[in-house]
Amino acid sequence: MRLVCISPYDPREAHTHAGGVFLQSWLKGLAPDHRIHVLVPATTNSMGAGDWAGVRVVPLSMDSSPGLFRRIADGLGPSNAFLQALLSDPQRSLLDGADLVDVHWPSMLGVVPTLAEHFAKPISYVAHDLRSEALMSQLLQRESPKAALAAGLKLGRCLLQEVRAIRKIDVAWCFKTQDANLIQRFAPSVRTELLEPSFSEIPISKLATPSGRVVGFVGDLSKIENRVALRWFLRKVWPRVRAHVPDAEFRVYGGGADGNLLTFASGPGVTVVGWVDDLADAYREMRVAVVPLKIRGGIKFKVAEAFAHGTPVIASKVGAAGYPPSMRNSLIIAVTSTEWVSAVERLLLGAAPNRDDAEYLRGLIRSTYDYDRLLRRVGTVFEKLATGSPLE
Repeated sequence: MRLVCISPYDPREAHTHAGGVFLQSWLKGLAPDHRIHVLVPATTNSMGAGDWAGVRVVPLSMDSSPGLFRRIADGLGPSNAFLQALLSDPQRSLLDGADLVDVHWPSMLGVVPTLAEHFAKPISYVAHDLRSEALMSQLLQRESPKAALAAGLKLGRCLLQEVRAIRKIDVAWCFKTQDANLIQRFAPSVRTELLEPSFSEIPISKLATPSGRVVGFVGDLSKIENRVALRWFLRKVWPRVRAHVPDAEFRVYGGGADGNLLTFASGPGVTVVGWVDDLADAYREMRVAVVPLKIRGGIKFKVAEAFAHGTPVIASKVGAAGYPPSMRNSLIIAVTSTEWVSAVERLLLGAAPNRDDAEYLRGLIRSTYDYDRLLRRVGTVFEKLATGSPLE
């Protein structure tokens, strides 16, 4: 089968966020049975077109001016140049010859109306989260009437465009039942399927074996949900932890931090490490990983990713949302800042996790998620879409 995947992330790059890792696993799993071209936005650091893990990666132009969808829907589409590139050869020929188009992430959802208008192809959408849900969460946190009004207007525009695009897809893959239910409300005719996080097998030698009192946060620091979470943790939790545990360290991993965030995160015991080539090196030193997210939207891979490395997790209710009881029962859920301080201090001052603890958490991931089974289901759905067979 000939697939064209449209993604905001180049799979050839190393990713410090689990969404990028999932894309790599998704493509590697599908590549043996399909001919895949991946269209990604070109950046200043982009590599040229090339092959990776059996797929062909083609960067397309991204100008600095936001496209129509980005202007009116706050992130539901790439630039005008990217949309125009889709309609020009050789991309147009690729899309004309494709059996199915596979779109990833809300930042690419804006291409769907263009695809539906110009190419009569089945469209699969991997809904890592819903942009409107995240904006609703932001709206509820606005403190001033002016900020709330602006957020409400943004939410309304985004919702209109999100619904318009979703109604033109054939199947939506979701990580949370709540997201699937929302999509069904937006577009009852769209088939929804539940996904599972996927992670590479972590060698036993790389499992977490912390000796110090290190608290860690991993994520794409250009994303607003991660910036909001970090600011809240650094303001409400970390100073109180350091007052009781003076040798505690807080390390932040991930690219995309701007100057304001770096300045805000320059307090005692805080280090913004930034990009790392191997996340196993980061998790190996952590006594605990924190997921203090406030903004809803999709399942937060950070919990499963930490467990896969054998690292204990403290999470907010938002951070823990979407996981099955078997996993929620093995992490600490904190709500108030006092609960967060108490949980962090308890893990920092208690006995360090040993190899058995780490292997238990890794085993929990292996027993909860079966990625090979998921890939078989994806292949079956794609085949039915490509041949026009009904989805049962």
